[in-house]
Amino acid sequence: DPPGRIRIGDVVRYLERDQAMVECFRADGGQCNLLPACRLRLTLSRAKDAFIETLNEKSLADMSLISGTP
Repeated sequence: DPPGRIRIGDVVRYLERDQAMVECFRADGGQCNLLPACRLRLTLSRAKDAFIETLNEKSLADMSLISGTP
């Protein structure tokens, strides 16, 4: 794909696909001592999604020094 079509959030999501932001996000469920009483899981999930969406506002071309603008 051309750099203008590659979104930064998609790159981050791909590169970190095997890394959980917090223990309970691990593919195997992790071993969080706060579950099942933890109330942060949904909030953290939404925050992660918002972070990726914000990064997706920019493309690889936008972040490139070659583009000519900082």
